Amino acid sequence: MNTTTDYIGTNKGYKDRLFRLLFTEKNYGLDLYNALNHTAYRNTEDLEIKTLEDAIWMKMKNDVAYLIRDILSLYEHQSTMNPNLPVRGLLYFADMFRGLLHGKHIYGTKLVSLPTPVYIVFYNGDQEIGEEKWLKLSDAFIHGNEQSKMELQVQILNINNGHNSQLMERCPVLKEYAILVGKVKSYRGEMNFEEAVKRAVDECIEEGILREFLMTRRAEVMNSILTEYNEEQVLADIGQERYEEGKAEGKAEGKAEGKAEGKAEDILDLLGECGEVPVALKEIILSEKDSETLKRWLKFAARADSIETFKNRMRET
Repeated sequence: MNTTTDYIGTNKGYKDRLFRLLFTEKNYGLDLYNALNHTAYRNTEDLEIKTLEDAIWMKMKNDVAYLIRDILSLYEHQSTMNPNLPVRGLLYFADMFRGLLHGKHIYGTKLVSLPTPVYIVFYNGDQEIGEEKWLKLSDAFIHGNEQSKMELQVQILNINNGHNSQLMERCPVLKEYAILVGKVKSYRGEMNFEEAVKRAVDECIEEGILREFLMTRRAEVMNSILTEYNEEQVLADIGQERYEEGKAEGKAEGKAEGKAEGKAEDILDLLGECGEVPVALKEIILSEKDSETLKRWLKFAARADSIETFKNRMRET
């Protein structure tokens, strides 16, 4: 199948999750877009796949972004409810717009048009959410939204059996995807997980569910599901927060093993992974002489997902 994919970025150090494997097929992507938007596009060339390669969580990619007629849609699948999805969406779209605006003059007097962003998550977890749920960026604002009025909303669509049946009928491939992941979810409590995946895939092929896709990409699909499950088990066993904290502590301690006078440079090294460190912030860090303060900042830097997060933690202490 000929799928022309336009990726932003070059990071190849990831594996695709099943959702992404399936819906980066442009014909399936177009079917999903049409079902969600009640449109009837038929030419796959109308749809561009725009995906940030560097937006990776635990080395697995689970999202696909489509650009069609100036609508930029970000879709992904989740089996757990994550209240930070709007924040992730904000960062994702900011990076996406940065790429799309390359070469545009945003400091001029003429308005630079942007594609309209849409963020939808397909959910099949155990928490009951009804047909859909909306998450808002402003829910994370410490002082609420009255002053800023800034907003980003994520629509969570329930794809568990019996939910959003009209959408499923409009998009058979989404319905069949939900059936496959539902079978895997059901069987993994009865047998070895690898056997559960094999049984689910075999049954789907026999029943005509994603038959062509599974027959041609069987090994890739099974490897994707198994890898995804292994990553989920890490979080299930130790908890996501503890996992991230432990990873951050490890980074910080690794840096702290060096000489005390090198801590400021170590902080800057870690912050450099988040982007360019502002000159003023760099000067503050380099001028700090208190070893306990530097040690605390080192931990903040190891855990920070952005320069701004680090600066906020500094202000709090």
